[in-house]
Amino acid sequence: MADDAETKEAQGRGPVRVVVLAPAERDAKALGASLGGQFDCVVCSSMTEFCAASATAAAALVIACEELGAQDLSMLSSMLRDQPAWSHLPVIVLTHEGFSKDDIDAVVNAFDSTSPTLLERPVQSTTLMMALRSALHARRRQYEIRDQLAERERHNFALRRLSNSLEKRLRERTVRLETLSQRLRLLAARLTDREHRERRRLAQLIHDHLQQSLVGAKIRVTLAGNGAEPALKEQLRGAVEMIDDGLRVARSLTAELRPPVLYEVGLPAALRWLASQFLDHHSLSVRLSLDEDANLLDERLRALLFDAVRELLHNVAGHAGADEATVMVRRERSEMHASVQDRGRGFDVSVIDPSASPDEQFGLFSIRERVRAVGGQFTIVSSIGHGTRVDLFLPIENIELAAASASDVDDSGVLHPAHRGSADGERVLRVLLADDHQIVREGIASILSAQPSIEVVAQARDGEEAVSMARRLHPDVIVMDVNMPRMNGIEATRRILSEQPDTPIIGLSVQDETGTADAMLRAGATAYLFKGGDPGDLVRCILSTTHADSGGAKEPSQ
Repeated sequence: MADDAETKEAQGRGPVRVVVLAPAERDAKALGASLGGQFDCVVCSSMTEFCAASATAAAALVIACEELGAQDLSMLSSMLRDQPAWSHLPVIVLTHEGFSKDDIDAVVNAFDSTSPTLLERPVQSTTLMMALRSALHARRRQYEIRDQLAERERHNFALRRLSNSLEKRLRERTVRLETLSQRLRLLAARLTDREHRERRRLAQLIHDHLQQSLVGAKIRVTLAGNGAEPALKEQLRGAVEMIDDGLRVARSLTAELRPPVLYEVGLPAALRWLASQFLDHHSLSVRLSLDEDANLLDERLRALLFDAVRELLHNVAGHAGADEATVMVRRERSEMHASVQDRGRGFDVSVIDPSASPDEQFGLFSIRERVRAVGGQFTIVSSIGHGTRVDLFLPIENIELAAASASDVDDSGVLHPAHRGSADGERVLRVLLADDHQIVREGIASILSAQPSIEVVAQARDGEEAVSMARRLHPDVIVMDVNMPRMNGIEATRRILSEQPDTPIIGLSVQDETGTADAMLRAGATAYLFKGGDPGDLVRCILSTTHADSGGAKEPSQ
């Protein structure tokens, strides 16, 4: 009901309520008579009654000063303070001639922010009506402000609901997008790992079976040609050339799928090999700035960096229009930083280049997702006509670093077999042959054993066996395959020479990569030969190495 009265009052429909506090019966009747015609006049005889009536839809208050004692003023002040923030009830105080200045100050202070209108009695009815109309005009303005505030609050509430709804939808879509992004990143990582495993499987298949079988076939064909009729020897020579062509194709496939130098030697050597490949096949000169600490990275991260650099160099060679690129790889505290930069035509990184091929776009996407999948960062800076720079940052603090295992120590007694002599009394060179493929081992052993001055005293199937046999047999020469399980030939060479520094070791591999050969020679090998080459080269290398060293076969160390 109070709200209805206020609404009618604010809209000017019907009489408005004026609450009067006039305890004297004569004053109460006079005020009621003068106001009752135009206002809904409520006359109260006590401050308690007056405050209760004023709190329910009062438009104005009229108070006789006789009722404004200290206690009454306190009660009235408390009621006014409980009004809404927008409400300042208009108050008219009827005074008399004896109302002092101190009394007036007490009344004004009691009303706080509301300034009462003081009318001295006797007051004309017209004056009272004008004062009330002025007060009610101010009151209607308060109602308008109240309605505006209410409308603003409703509007703000609607905006808050809309904002909350939008924020909720945005959060839901953000979560959904992040989930999809994580799934995409995980999928990219899984595809990369699967691709890595498949590349390794195929490369291993080609290396362990196809290449070794071709090498074994070449050895047997070469042996079959010894002493054969000229016509047959010519046919066998043609077969050897066909086998050599097959070996070249197999080596190329192995290097493309899984460069042995990357896994056997390390990332810096692999990048040097990659630079030479791009110069030979794409006429792209690659300047390298390499940190040798990059060689400590585990196989997964090493492969990721190598594949990323290779893919970026393919983009430079195919799309940048540049004849030179710079590759930098270095370790920076807990992360690896790699960059590929060119001064080619560049592109606008804010838009997808419509002229770019799908392979190029997918290559960059694949690199980015693979880098992000391991918690790294991938950035591209490019502008048209000013080249491109791609930076990769890969964390390594949680990635296991590769490290050489401790040397095996064999404290057992060493038995040194005596030299056997050749038929003409020449001392025979005792050779240890290390290769993980039986066909190749047997083929090489057959070639060497056919020489009267060479004896194959043992055959090792991997690097660990080679180290153990060398420690036990002290051979004159060791023929060491580079790619072997458990321990490769490079590490086995280091360990053998740390114990027997004067033992000549000849590296042997189906791969003819410069990086692999350099790594083998740095490990201390006397020479490095291509396994698919002329078998006579190995024989001559064994004889020349030992004779150049000491003028003949050396006695086993005691």
